[in-house]
Amino acid sequence: MKGANMDISKEFIEKAKTCKTAEELLALAQENELEISLEEAEYALKEFEEGAISDEELDNVAGGQDGCGSGKGPYPRKYWRNKDEVQFIFDINERVECYVFGSFKNRTATAKVVNRMVEKSGDFDYYDRYWTEKVGGGDAPLVSRWRSRDEIEQK
Repeated sequence: MKGANMDISKEFIEKAKTCKTAEELLALAQENELEISLEEAEYALKEFEEGAISDEELDNVAGGQDGCGSGKGPYPRKYWRNKDEVQFIFDINERVECYVFGSFKNRTATAKVVNRMVEKSGDFDYYDRYWTEKVGGGDAPLVSRWRSRDEIEQK
């Protein structure tokens, strides 16, 4: 899988926790085909430094026992066999909350859905994706990028 669609596993989080610099974390993310910004990497390192992370917090980021998607949002990733059957749940220009990469405290940032698309997963399945851009201030960094429904919740 490519880009933001990569499942964040416990193994990846454990490797990420060993990174000493944001640049190291950024390189690790790129090796694992995960798109994050330097700002998000710095934010994640700050979260790592704030103390030990409980198993529950790690599960929240890694997607729980099965490691599927972000696992935080109220909308689990859904797949369809036919491209024309894909159902979008967020509208263009809708304000949403997006989970911040590396946030072990379930932090979100307000964003706006700018575009939608259908993406193919593997040989057969299709799913919905949303281009989101941060809206307003706040201390949580959020990169503009494609996200799947399990990384977003309605505002």
